[in-house]
Amino acid sequence: MKKEEVFKMEGIYKSPVFLALFAIAIIFILPATSSAQMRLRSIVAPKDGNVTPHNGTTEQDLVLRSPDLQWPDSFAPERSDLFAHNEIFIKASPAVVFKHLQEVDKWPDWYPNAANIKVAEADDGTLKEGRAWRWEMSGMQIENNINEFKQDRHIAWFSSGNEQKSYQVWHLKPTSDGYCFIVTEESVYGPAAISLRRSDSAAVHKANERWIENLKKLSEKE
Repeated sequence: MKKEEVFKMEGIYKSPVFLALFAIAIIFILPATSSAQMRLRSIVAPKDGNVTPHNGTTEQDLVLRSPDLQWPDSFAPERSDLFAHNEIFIKASPAVVFKHLQEVDKWPDWYPNAANIKVAEADDGTLKEGRAWRWEMSGMQIENNINEFKQDRHIAWFSSGNEQKSYQVWHLKPTSDGYCFIVTEESVYGPAAISLRRSDSAAVHKANERWIENLKKLSEKE
């Protein structure tokens, strides 16, 4: 590059217009990029064991929904009346975490919202492919049916009751160090869901956050 061209370039970099544009980039663009990178890291590989920090409204959780999950057409999250996404890193193997999800009759021991669980045609009180069960969640009568099941990796079910229906997915990923990263998402439809979204759009997120955090505590005791 010729000396004249170097001086010309230096002049551009020192010009008021360039400095003003550079300042705008520092103020707005770089923080946004940093925030996006931090958000991506917190979703893909959270190491502090905390649920992704945000308010948990349906609108926010739809942005965070996992690309790994498939949904029945009638429960597509983008058309849901309520949607929740929760995730957490657990220092326990996926097999240990899944065992506690599968032992549905023991849920009330560690998840206070659960009560009066009855598994249809099962003496062992566990969830398996195709099984149905009834229970009370926060005082509401709920009927559930397993729709997806992969031992130690994935479980999903339909729920109905209290003027609403939902589909909830639990997806477990083993980490490189043998621990577990778990995502649960729930898509809810119906008059009760519409009413709840108006009064507290984060209600389902908060309930599932308590669920997943208690699951973490229980699993890490072993």
